[in-house]
Amino acid sequence: MLATGQAGPGALVIGPIYADSVFAGLSRLPRPGEEVVAQEFGIAPGGYANSALAFHRLGVPTVLCGEVGTDLYGTYLLNTLEAAGLSTEAIFRSGPSTNVAVTINWSGDRGIVSYGRTTIADLDQYAEVVRAAPAGTVMLQSARHPHAAALLRLARERGCVGALSLSWHPEFLRSWQLRDLLPLADLLFCNVPEALMITQETDVEAAGRRLAGTVGEVVITRGSEGADAIRAGVREHAPALPAVVVDATGAGDVFAAAYLAARGWGWPPARCLRAGNLCASRAVEQIGPPGQLMDRSDLEAAVHP
Repeated sequence: MLATGQAGPGALVIGPIYADSVFAGLSRLPRPGEEVVAQEFGIAPGGYANSALAFHRLGVPTVLCGEVGTDLYGTYLLNTLEAAGLSTEAIFRSGPSTNVAVTINWSGDRGIVSYGRTTIADLDQYAEVVRAAPAGTVMLQSARHPHAAALLRLARERGCVGALSLSWHPEFLRSWQLRDLLPLADLLFCNVPEALMITQETDVEAAGRRLAGTVGEVVITRGSEGADAIRAGVREHAPALPAVVVDATGAGDVFAAAYLAARGWGWPPARCLRAGNLCASRAVEQIGPPGQLMDRSDLEAAVHP
């Protein structure tokens, strides 16, 4: 069904796709009934489109699989992704509405108001996309996707690498669904609160060791403290990089794509972490467009072995 247009394995990204409206440069939030003027504003693809665009910009053959509605937001997303050079063949146009998020950035912090529709496309539609992926493809998937377990099993059968990405949802992080899902994954991306919530540990290093006993490779993003990777029982750490934060939306998505791309190039874990940190730090300094993401030559020149 699908072709990446290039030989060799690439990336398959499966998860919700959003149309993000981003306000930045506010000194504070408005009080009830008050108007506060933003210094910057942008509209950009969000959700798992962030990871797909980062993979694509890094030269990794990429397929983005998800859903948009038949509304104007859905049309905008398809047109924007195609203009960036990303295939939309595996994006299902189902239902009348698209996922939408409004992000407000102020004084180094942010708040998000979002509308997330339910998954409408059935398992067979998603499974067809996974079956078309060449062996060795990295499948980065939302852990909360309703078809996550079935698609991870299918990816493993296909000889693909299954990577899970989490989001802050305490009920899900404590659920048996996630506990059953983790052994099916080859990699797990999470942040510190998520790692502590899943494991019920109070120390992030202990949480990482515990997660690594279930998933072969665990990457924990630690905000201003950088990021850790635990692979084959060995922990690596990379410090955070300085950045002037304009919009933090999608930083974790870009980090995951850069880490996985570098991993696919055969870089060691510590260098993969530095690649993720650098791409994420560049991403937060802007509100789109996708073309401002780093490419592979920039990354290789900046992140030395």
